[in-house]
Amino acid sequence: MSSEHQMAREPSLLDASCDNFLADLAKLTPTDATEWGIEGYEGELQDFSPEYFTAVADRTREMVADLDALDDSTDESDDDDDFDDVDYVTAEVLRDRLCLELDLHHHGEDIRCLNNIASPVQTIRDTLLLMPHETAEQKDAIRSRLSKVKASLQGYRESLVEAANQGMVPPTRQINEVIGQCNALADANSMLDGLGLEEDNAEVESAKAAFDEFSGWLSAELQPSSSNEDAVGRERYARFSKLFVGDSVDLDEAYEWGLNRLHEINAEQEDIAKELYGPDTNLRTAVRKLNADERYQLHGKDALVEWMQGVADKVIANLNGTYFDIPEQVQEIECKIDPSGTGGIFYTQPTEDFSRPGRMWWSVPASQEVFHTWQELTTVHHEGAPGHHL
Repeated sequence: MSSEHQMAREPSLLDASCDNFLADLAKLTPTDATEWGIEGYEGELQDFSPEYFTAVADRTREMVADLDALDDSTDESDDDDDFDDVDYVTAEVLRDRLCLELDLHHHGEDIRCLNNIASPVQTIRDTLLLMPHETAEQKDAIRSRLSKVKASLQGYRESLVEAANQGMVPPTRQINEVIGQCNALADANSMLDGLGLEEDNAEVESAKAAFDEFSGWLSAELQPSSSNEDAVGRERYARFSKLFVGDSVDLDEAYEWGLNRLHEINAEQEDIAKELYGPDTNLRTAVRKLNADERYQLHGKDALVEWMQGVADKVIANLNGTYFDIPEQVQEIECKIDPSGTGGIFYTQPTEDFSRPGRMWWSVPASQEVFHTWQELTTVHHEGAPGHHL
């Protein structure tokens, strides 16, 4: 379809149904509303209870039913304009994604969700990180959201208990990681103290206490029934593989390919080590020498942010007009330090109106002062440009 056709296209019935679905999701899941840039829910926080996950699933089923009804009426009609090319793509993507989400809900993957990077504790923490705090109204929204952390974690506890009663308990190592993150949020130097509120703010202290209480519950109640086995099992792997890859893959074939590629990469690394430092050099020695090379060292967080920003800006400038035509709004990416200190590196998408740009975050542990650019260049490309940002 030409760009002129797209610009002139009138919103369809399917578009309207999608808009209503998005509005309802924003109300059900205020943290998503913050991520998407939908205003009006900044002071709210979902409670992650079994009832919450059921409500999201119910609304998702309604959207699938609306999609089926619109699709069926189109099939039975002689009017070829009911669904245009855009609608057919929209319908196909919606049906694929929403049915996968419902499948996860059916298997209890929502109520059992606890891990070190993408589960409710991180959702609560990271939505606070996205919230601006320049105006009195923005600070009031942060206070309001913080005041709901206790109830949110209580609802999350109810979900984890229900999952555990069905024999679904997260692995020990994941629980330990979340305990550590909760403890960091409860500490005196918590990232919650950097949200722009006054010192010793009551809502901050309440949220800290809630994370401390939740950490204690994980340790005393959930962890004793957990397993040291990290593997998720073939069925769950297949489920999530389809969610992340976007298609069903032959798991055995993919696993065999992955092992073969790992051996190939290892051989390539060994050749590079010898090329750099001589025929008797092994990989461990080469890594140590590269880390000691001052050409590849950065000292301090300010130097890290400056380097990240420079790499990302250069990539966008080099790609634009050569390999891609990058819209003006997307030519901006902001590199920042995440104060939570978990060691993770991640990307947050811009709001729909680009009032908040896409951001690449580096969560630097408190003890880390030296960074090695030879190791981290591909990470910046992956998390920022041309990776998640484009």
